[in-house]
Amino acid sequence: MSISTDLLAYYRCANANDEQDTYNATLSGVTITANGKYGDGWLYTGSVNDVATTSNITVNTAASGYSASCWVYNINNGAAGAGNATSFLTDDTGGSQFMPFYLGYGFSGAKKVFAGVGGGAVWQPANLIVGGTQLIIDGSAAPYVNAWTHICITAIGNTVTYYINGVATATAVNAALSNTFNFSRIGNLTSGWSGKHTFGDRMDEIAIWGRVLSASEVTEIYNNEIHTLISGGTVILLPQGTNSQSLFTQGYALQAS
Repeated sequence: MSISTDLLAYYRCANANDEQDTYNATLSGVTITANGKYGDGWLYTGSVNDVATTSNITVNTAASGYSASCWVYNINNGAAGAGNATSFLTDDTGGSQFMPFYLGYGFSGAKKVFAGVGGGAVWQPANLIVGGTQLIIDGSAAPYVNAWTHICITAIGNTVTYYINGVATATAVNAALSNTFNFSRIGNLTSGWSGKHTFGDRMDEIAIWGRVLSASEVTEIYNNEIHTLISGGTVILLPQGTNSQSLFTQGYALQAS
């Protein structure tokens, strides 16, 4: 199966455009930086109002499931959120304030990476709590500081799997998942709550699928720029001074970086 299969939206972050469909983002307080994971990226200053917004990107956990992935730099940087938590993707439609992808340090300085999917109160999504305990993805004292980290989530039915740097690190089974999410905010929890959990550094390669990625696909995305995986063709490095056209054969195409 191609990585582009059921790819709903893909932000290469060289601008605000959706490279896959028409869910172009509006950047507010977010700027383009040359220091992305792959070329350019989005830079969040840490202001509580920094946000990228889109029209609703609808996914359904009951029907086909969904996957979402991105690269983030300094995963613990954030503003106006308990524990400097970061909200990657948020359903903020119709007054709901769910956190379909909520990743950051634990509360009260616990320094643990946790995640939540959907739920009730904005400050404590039901799926952030599993058996009365935060779903801990990595309990290291200070993981992913001053480094690029790839994060991915897959969800279908009531099962959620979290990947960090291409490796499945935690799975949660919880009956509280909502069937449908409408992603509309990237890097900020909600417009309706003061503790917005805004991201505070760089983000790149943001993608949302209307299906569950396999473990091998997540690893492939971790190892490659999505643009390379979906654009087709094969890159050929040509010696200087040669006639480039004479070196191409059928089935090969020049691919932009």
